[in-house]
Amino acid sequence: MSNEQKTKSMRTAPLYVRFCLSIASLFLIGLCFALPAFGEDATAAIDPDTGLPITTQQNSTDVCIIARVTGVPAENVVVNGDFSAVTTIAWDETYSALALENVSTLCDAVSKDSSLHVTLAISPVLLESWLATDTDAGGTLRSSLDKALQTNRLELVTLGYGDPDFSFLYSIGCADDIGAHYAFARSALSVPTSNGTVPLSLDLPEGCASLLVQNSIAWTAVDSSLVSPLNADSAFGIYTSYNNRDLSIISVDSTQGTAFIGEDTTQVLGVLSSFLASHPDGAYAGIVDIGTSEGAGERLVASLKSIKGDSRFSLKTGSEAIATIDGKGLIPSLADVRARETISAVDEGYIREVTNARRNTNALRDVLYSSSATYDTALQLSLLSEYGNWKEGTDTGIAYANASTQAALSMLSGIHIYVEPMVLAGTHGSIPIVLINDTDAAYTVNLDFIEGDNLVVSDGGETESNEIIIYSGQNYIQIPVELTAQRSTLGIAVHVGDFTITQNTISITTSHIDQITIVVCAVLGILGLILLISRYFRRKNPLNQVDSEQNGKDDISEEHVS
Repeated sequence: MSNEQKTKSMRTAPLYVRFCLSIASLFLIGLCFALPAFGEDATAAIDPDTGLPITTQQNSTDVCIIARVTGVPAENVVVNGDFSAVTTIAWDETYSALALENVSTLCDAVSKDSSLHVTLAISPVLLESWLATDTDAGGTLRSSLDKALQTNRLELVTLGYGDPDFSFLYSIGCADDIGAHYAFARSALSVPTSNGTVPLSLDLPEGCASLLVQNSIAWTAVDSSLVSPLNADSAFGIYTSYNNRDLSIISVDSTQGTAFIGEDTTQVLGVLSSFLASHPDGAYAGIVDIGTSEGAGERLVASLKSIKGDSRFSLKTGSEAIATIDGKGLIPSLADVRARETISAVDEGYIREVTNARRNTNALRDVLYSSSATYDTALQLSLLSEYGNWKEGTDTGIAYANASTQAALSMLSGIHIYVEPMVLAGTHGSIPIVLINDTDAAYTVNLDFIEGDNLVVSDGGETESNEIIIYSGQNYIQIPVELTAQRSTLGIAVHVGDFTITQNTISITTSHIDQITIVVCAVLGILGLILLISRYFRRKNPLNQVDSEQNGKDDISEEHVS
């Protein structure tokens, strides 16, 4: 049959046959378009720069880029004596302005480009100062940051308020202060932060993992040089802490940061390609400081765009990278994190003042029964004294520590014990004392009694538990005592834990009035007893009575004779 005859036959075929042939043709056409992506789980997105679809495959290597901004304090700034007016750090103006501009640029790019994902870590004290300003730059940052956070493609991690160096705190015995830093940061910032963290030192000394978990931190970035995976075939470079299984660890490359803010973005793909060749089943996490130079934000955005244009890689935030593992049903491998072997030398005077400030603040925290603005100031200043970027204990860091101590002691010194010499009427009695609280807060404290010779504080009464609440104003209590000599002393101390807030000593004597009364009563009793006995015996002897009567008659007769 010729082609012409076949065509004629098709034209004269029944309608249902032609309909079936049309459906088959459409199916074949769709199959042809689907074949290139067949077998690959791909999602399409539109590149805003080119207008073309972007294909991101699930089997691509996750790339997590952390942009960090660590504030640089101004030099030679001395905190004045008025602790209530120095709760902010003076920043290096040039650095602060560059860093703010770079952060705004990054936030704007994430808001406009749906394929960009990045993790942002900013010192809370620096971010707080930016957001608190009424300048155009501060308002622009807040707007840009809010928009970027709403996309969920920019992750602002949680940092300690003073952005502390974990190794330093651990070395001076103040690792427990990490909890105070994270709690204060959440209360101070007006923007939401994630449950991840990127500590300044990128390390995790012993015990710090549990402290982070206690403060609702789910993952932390750690320098890859300190991470030892217990399973060489681990997936995605995300691990579970060997010491605390509730904390995930993202191993971070801290050596290639400058490549991401360089002029040549091909360096970035070179770094990632090299990583992929040696870690085909891993994920890359890098950290870069975008507060270091002008235009660093723009260059980082250019690097991120070059990464998202390569189908081998997929940009993720830290939390997204961890969620990817959970989504695939993979379990992160365990990893042991080593502490840094050496810690840079720090001025001993700085360490002494910092630890003293934290000791005073913790003591104040432990005794407070009600809230206090002065305590909040003392706490804030003590955390600022531990700011991780003070260089070798500068005078400014010491000044913050001293200001914190001044604020704490201004409250603790407002508690006094008022006593006067006491004279007891007997060997037992109650000693009245007055606890004076000149502050506007209430405190829960313990009373400690130092008993002098021949004196014992009796059990029971108001001092049975030795723990009392001191309210603002005057507080009266009674201390029951027993005195076994004419005089003694009683020492009274107000303390919390090992910290003594105030103390005083009272002199106690006895007047022995009760002993004199006993002697007098005894003498009178004996005389009365003698009188009763005498009367008794006189009544029992009748001869004596007759003789007495006869003698009386004889006397009368003699008078008559006369």
